[in-house]
Amino acid sequence: MPEDISSVNSENPLDDASSSFAQNKEAVDDSYVRLLAEFSNFRKRSSKQLNDLTEQVESSTVRSFLALYDDFQLAEKHGELSPGFKSVFDSYRKIITNFGCSPFGDVGDRFNPDLHEAVGSESGVPADVVSQVLSVGFMLNGKVVRFAKVYVGVDDE
Repeated sequence: MPEDISSVNSENPLDDASSSFAQNKEAVDDSYVRLLAEFSNFRKRSSKQLNDLTEQVESSTVRSFLALYDDFQLAEKHGELSPGFKSVFDSYRKIITNFGCSPFGDVGDRFNPDLHEAVGSESGVPADVVSQVLSVGFMLNGKVVRFAKVYVGVDDE
């Protein structure tokens, strides 16, 4: 019988429970850390998607108003813009600028295919220099919304 008692004492049920508890705790801790990482990734991904969607909406909105800008600019160029509409056009320019949109593309600029769309070429003008601007380009927060449509000088050779 003393052998039976010694075998019972060596198999302590508290050791088994403690070991089982430690394994369960590790599993729960691991699940918690993984869930926390998943949530952090979800939050970052959602934030990026929201920023991308906001940029797309802003860009689309600005593009839809650029035709009006072109009409105002064309009327101003031909002297057909009355003082009242000139005031409206000036306010319109301020609104676009405050929105983060800026026009670019002037005669004499160096041709840049990342900013300009060459629709024709002219001789007698220095090579790779903008000689005419058909429509100005626009940038919104550093990104091109519309390319400037230009004529570019070419070598006479």
